[in-house]
Amino acid sequence: MQEDSTLNYILGMAVYYGIFFFLTALVLAKIADYIDDNFILVVSGTLLFCIAAFRMPGIDRDSLTYIESFESFKGPLDYFTHHSQWFFFEPLYYLVPSIAKLFFGKKVYVIIVFAFFAAFSILFTFKGVKKLSPFPGLSVLVYFGGNFIVHEMTQIRAGVVCGLFLFAIYYHFHKKYKLFALTVLVGLLFHYTAILMLVVLFLNPIKFNTRLYMIILLASIGITFIGSDVIISFLFRFNFSFVQKMAVEFANSNSATSSVDPFQLPVMNVLLTAWLWINHKKIQEECPYSNLLLKLQALSIICIVVLSPVGLLAFRISEFLGIVNIVAIPLLVYTFRSRLVGYSVTFGYSLMILLLNVQFDGLIKPYKIVF
Repeated sequence: MQEDSTLNYILGMAVYYGIFFFLTALVLAKIADYIDDNFILVVSGTLLFCIAAFRMPGIDRDSLTYIESFESFKGPLDYFTHHSQWFFFEPLYYLVPSIAKLFFGKKVYVIIVFAFFAAFSILFTFKGVKKLSPFPGLSVLVYFGGNFIVHEMTQIRAGVVCGLFLFAIYYHFHKKYKLFALTVLVGLLFHYTAILMLVVLFLNPIKFNTRLYMIILLASIGITFIGSDVIISFLFRFNFSFVQKMAVEFANSNSATSSVDPFQLPVMNVLLTAWLWINHKKIQEECPYSNLLLKLQALSIICIVVLSPVGLLAFRISEFLGIVNIVAIPLLVYTFRSRLVGYSVTFGYSLMILLLNVQFDGLIKPYKIVF
């Protein structure tokens, strides 16, 4: 019996590493010009959709909680007639399972809901990658070990909004503000954190001052000693649904009061980000979006430092802004004389993030299919 359990554990964990090395093989095939970027995006997108949509509930930290929420939802019209009761839930988070429940049994409708969010999340993310990344295959590799595990396999709504955020970055750069506004509005239907997309409007998409961002980072560390709880109290005064929801979560969750050590950031992530900052001029010549991406990387790190007294808020905002890593980290290829070094560092980073999320943080258990 114990041998069967051990074997199931090994096979289940092997799924994640098998996918990682399969994606690595696709990237190597692209380098050798056997396949193109579109082939990588279609094949890997289809594979990751199946993995996320048809996983067994319970192998991650959130799916059972989601199902419990789905079961508490009433009819679709109730969301509008008693909105004060349901404002905590985003429109599509409530309406999709509520409508699915009308036509399907519990086991089937749950699969449909997870498939719905997985489809839009991966579609938006991969479309965004295609718009912004000069190395789509490498971006998918970075995405799998990090955001896919954190979002598509756990926080299903956040993944959709993060994918849309890549569109917002693209539209801001090209000054297509009607499409930017539409992207924000669609994002709010999935997750209230979409309001954070507005941050990008305050960033100059062309200029980048390495010294300035280093100073801001150091200043943010200083704020943690002064007391960043003052900043957090100020944020909670804004009457946005997203802020109200976070306030309710903090009031009802024991983990909401726990802080995060701002000095326990992944060292590798900070070092690689600093390296990209230093080489931003070289990167800018190859990728026009790079300076905007690097600014968002900086904000991602700064937010987790400044908001460290409230761990949940710090991680939520940092992860949202940090979606740019899937495009920014592959830009390492441009910073070394030999591109082979850049590819190798990106592979190493992606594997490290996968190990961190799966083995050390235990975000997901061995994979099991729902059927």
